[in-house]
Amino acid sequence: MILHTVIVFGMLFFRRDSALADNAEAGSSWILALLSAGVYLMISLAGSVASTRLALARLRDTPDKLSEIVRRHHRHVDLLRGYLVAGFAVLFYVSPWSGQVYALELGPWAKIVADLIVVGPYLTAAALVWATTYPVDRAFREPAAGPGESRVSEAGVPSCWAFILYNLRFHVLIVALPMLAILFASNAVRGYGGTLRRWLFGWPIAPDIAVGAVAMIVFILSPLLMRRVWTVVPMPAGSLRDRLERMCARIGLGCRGIMIWKSDGMMINAAVMGVVRPVRYILLSDGLLESMNDRQIEAVLGHEAGHVRRRHIEYFLLFALVATLAVSGIAEAALHLFPAMSGGAVEAVGGAATLVIWGLGFGFISRRFEREADLFGAASITPDLETCTLPCRVHADTAVDRHDDFAAHREGPCAAAAAVFVSALDRVALLNGLDPEEPSWRHSSIASRMRHLTALAADPAMARRFRRRLTQIRAALIALSVLGSAASAAYVAWGDPMLLRGVAATQTDSGRILVDRTGAAER
Repeated sequence: MILHTVIVFGMLFFRRDSALADNAEAGSSWILALLSAGVYLMISLAGSVASTRLALARLRDTPDKLSEIVRRHHRHVDLLRGYLVAGFAVLFYVSPWSGQVYALELGPWAKIVADLIVVGPYLTAAALVWATTYPVDRAFREPAAGPGESRVSEAGVPSCWAFILYNLRFHVLIVALPMLAILFASNAVRGYGGTLRRWLFGWPIAPDIAVGAVAMIVFILSPLLMRRVWTVVPMPAGSLRDRLERMCARIGLGCRGIMIWKSDGMMINAAVMGVVRPVRYILLSDGLLESMNDRQIEAVLGHEAGHVRRRHIEYFLLFALVATLAVSGIAEAALHLFPAMSGGAVEAVGGAATLVIWGLGFGFISRRFEREADLFGAASITPDLETCTLPCRVHADTAVDRHDDFAAHREGPCAAAAAVFVSALDRVALLNGLDPEEPSWRHSSIASRMRHLTALAADPAMARRFRRRLTQIRAALIALSVLGSAASAAYVAWGDPMLLRGVAATQTDSGRILVDRTGAAER
């Protein structure tokens, strides 16, 4: 749900107050605005209640079909999450709700309060979905997973309130708090944009640069904030910590500390948080530490390290740049092709383009990067020659021990390491109550990732093709970023006469100020 929250806060960030004011004038009533928000919430509640009742009834009638019931329920929840975003978009752009709130005309420093009120229905709807679907999550966690096993961690099944707080912290606040800081800066810049431009010699994009600088600072320092939001504590000294520190040194993963991610057993996962080493933390959830052996924990950590070592975050930022340039270009083209198009229609075109580009492009790249991280994770736990029990290409030369040589994995991972990694993936699915065949837009299904890694270990040609595809993706992102930025700069400089008139006007105003000051000095 993190991406859903990003989209919702993105609507606030890219809003056009004039278009929202038009909606408010059309409705001209707080009653209609509140009614719109109420309908949005009621549909959210009705959908989640119906999904919960259906899943519980199926569990009661056909408990032997747990995997199928889980898959269907998760599909319904995904549809609900999609509605939360789509319904909020209608509430935000079409109904008078946002226009009425922003019509309160709070000052630049207090406008963040209006942003919080506007996004309130989305946050409330999300909490309603979590509260009403909690019984299903509880039912999925309670059954025995096999002889001597259970999906319930040592912390036990969480309460409904703990379940809501967990989802709020891990799926909303991780996005909301940094975005609110950026929105606060954006509101201030909008309110004092003219002054800021005069300070920076009339440069028309000075406000955008200021907001971008704040966003970059927030992005880099956000791990310091997330430590508090996610309730992480340092991992105590011991054999496991020593083992993980040696592993980090071996694979070249620098960090500020290895932390335990307190989730009351609800999270079975790991993460590496932070782009730069001074504010980078390795997070291992309490549920992960309780339920996996040391080798499986290393495998999960190796996967997360793969995202850092293969610079996936940096390439995702390049994709975001390319997507932003593409959406801006599409919106500008629509405006030039259809000059009579209203501001709301232009926003609708841009929103549709955003959904298509991110839905197709980001998902495609993310799934490939996820499999690359799987490959890195397997390589990072490759055993030595004596420990490897399966025939594999990494240990084909019995005269050389290459378990620490990542170049040896270019034609596929060690078969024994791949088997350990596959067992870790299978355990993650089991403990999180997931059907391994359940598709994932960002990660692919767990079962398909298991099959892919096993196939890479057995087929060198497939491994080479996979690496070529990754190289092509990276090259395309770099090329599109450079070409798109150059085209955008050329358009700003020569292609937009309205913008050029704005620059001239700003420079004229700056010149008048300079003349006035000079004249005053001469007098």
